[in-house]
Amino acid sequence: MRTTLQSERFPWARPSALCRSLLWLTALLVAFLSAGQAQVISPVWEYLINKLPSPLPILTNATPYTMDDENGDGKSLMDCVGPIRRYDANRLLLGIRENGIDETQPHDTNLANAYPDRSLIWINPTNGAPIGIALNMGLFPVPLDANIVAAGGVPGSYYWSFDVSDFGPGHRDQ
Repeated sequence: MRTTLQSERFPWARPSALCRSLLWLTALLVAFLSAGQAQVISPVWEYLINKLPSPLPILTNATPYTMDDENGDGKSLMDCVGPIRRYDANRLLLGIRENGIDETQPHDTNLANAYPDRSLIWINPTNGAPIGIALNMGLFPVPLDANIVAAGGVPGSYYWSFDVSDFGPGHRDQ
């Protein structure tokens, strides 16, 4: 008994080379047309670590020490910033964990006051320039949870983050 292939019984159901080529070209055309619809991104401003000065005077490319001496106590000589979040059409928020200034040593007081440790800074979205302080939380805004202390946690050994919601910065919905 001979088994007949489906394509032998119905030759009109077998795709021809021309049909396969047309399907391939159609798929390729659709791919190119949809790729052409992508949004063009053109940066308004950018900060590159190798092209100083930066829009914010505390952002430097200095690495004053080679070992990790980050204690989160406000004495670090290296700046440490968090993410930039859009607040509204005219303002961005930048989180500053460490401003790179040891406030226990002689320093530029005006610079330290303009960019305090553990603060949120307003940023102009069109040019990256600072607008002012949105919120200054301070180095230790809340005591550590008892469970963290019991597990060996010490003040400054934690990392903080922020986000923006309809409630505004610094609010939690609980």
